[in-house]
Amino acid sequence: MTSHPRRRLIALATLLLLSLSLGAGLAVQSVTTSSRHRATAERALEDYAGFGAFILASRSYRQLGGDVVATMTNWTPGTAPAVPAGVTCPGGSSWFDALPAGSAPRFAGVPVADTELRRLRDTLAFAMPLLKEVGWRFRFLRLPGARTNGWFITSYATPSGQYGLHGFSGCIAGEAGIFRQMMKYERVLPPALTGDLPPDSLFSVSVTSSAAAPLVISPLMRESPYRGTARLGTEFGDLTVRLDLRPEVAERLVIGGIPRSPTPLAVGLMALSTLLVVTALFQLRREYELIGIRSEFVSSVSHELRTPLSQILIFTELLRLGRLRTRADRDRSLQLIEQETRRLIRLVENVLQFTGRRGARRQLAREPLPLDRVVQETVEAFAPLAAAREATVESRVPADTEVTGDPSALRQILLNLLDNAVKYGPRGQRIRVAAARNNGSVRLMVEDQGPGIPAEDRERVWEGYYRLQRETRAGVAGSGIGLAVVRSLTTDMQGRTWIEDGEEGGARFVVELAATGGEAS
Repeated sequence: MTSHPRRRLIALATLLLLSLSLGAGLAVQSVTTSSRHRATAERALEDYAGFGAFILASRSYRQLGGDVVATMTNWTPGTAPAVPAGVTCPGGSSWFDALPAGSAPRFAGVPVADTELRRLRDTLAFAMPLLKEVGWRFRFLRLPGARTNGWFITSYATPSGQYGLHGFSGCIAGEAGIFRQMMKYERVLPPALTGDLPPDSLFSVSVTSSAAAPLVISPLMRESPYRGTARLGTEFGDLTVRLDLRPEVAERLVIGGIPRSPTPLAVGLMALSTLLVVTALFQLRREYELIGIRSEFVSSVSHELRTPLSQILIFTELLRLGRLRTRADRDRSLQLIEQETRRLIRLVENVLQFTGRRGARRQLAREPLPLDRVVQETVEAFAPLAAAREATVESRVPADTEVTGDPSALRQILLNLLDNAVKYGPRGQRIRVAAARNNGSVRLMVEDQGPGIPAEDRERVWEGYYRLQRETRAGVAGSGIGLAVVRSLTTDMQGRTWIEDGEEGGARFVVELAATGGEAS
């Protein structure tokens, strides 16, 4: 009967694990796909940034380089140059002329500091061969610590065939600089995506080199993971334009926005799913255990029912067939029938009481009970069952002891304790029933001469279906509900139960109930 439920539980557990595995696979696939989409979007933003930097660099180079070349071409040596507006310094410019090339340059315009003059002379000594060899139209020289951003120099030839050098200082940074103007008005990103937003709200720009401090830095320079760089042009040395997209507007440049990582959500859902599956598996395992416990319980109860029923049937047939000739045999048969019937009644009452714990409980009376009389009647009724195991029951209950409770419940408690002592104790043992007062309560004690109960099991034996391993291995029949009924009835009567070591090595079961006129401690 239990194979089908077990197969069903195994199938459910398998389905749960497969569902969890499928969910984990889908979560991993979702995270992987989202990561790929995000990586693609980030590469697109980096491409936008690189494209924007290239546009800025190329347009700045064309405008700035064109203005400088026009100035150099139209510049008459010995006169002041027409410095382009894009490179004009706020304090004015300086210029020089060196004819022939290699001779000491003659400076004019805004005075130049001595340190800058020394550095410039040292550089100009090698400028002519470089200009002629590479064919630069001009060269931009940066001098560390100078008042200006640098010097624009070029070579020229006189009608007599002499070669000379001349140049002027300039400032490509500042509010009036070419890059500031480009940042404000040059649309280097697709207008279809950026809309009417001003260019300087979309990105930050810096012009840097490896040899000195940056020339240009946006007023609100922000580091961004989406950046691109482009060289300004060979004539400007290693000057590089770097463009950083503002993270808050990067979403506008990707259709649909940058995919958010589903990892936190996926991890949370997987954790919740795992918790639910583990809980379900735990419940399935518990149900599987309950199936086994139920099967064992049914088997044990069936065995306990079969034995007295068989005895009743045998002796009833003997009486009906007239096989028992003497009056003593007939009386003995009737006594055994009565004994087994009482055992059946007690077993049925235990089952009803135990199942009643999970359903509607019966209402127990709260009335004064003479404990000595209840114990004496119960012990006498139990005597035939004890005699079957050659056990004797001794009762030592003071005559004036009274408790508050239900008489039938108290008898069932005592019968279960006595039956437990006879069943699990040795053959021919002596069982003691005693009572003692204790601060407004009465303790009813049943002590056997069995092997005792280990300390770690003394609380669990009160649970339904629980049995000691040694008793299960020894094949002792039992339903596992007798002590659970004892605790249930005692609790209903507002009492307590526990187990102690007996004086002779066995177990002492203690039931504490309120004394008449007192309260349980």
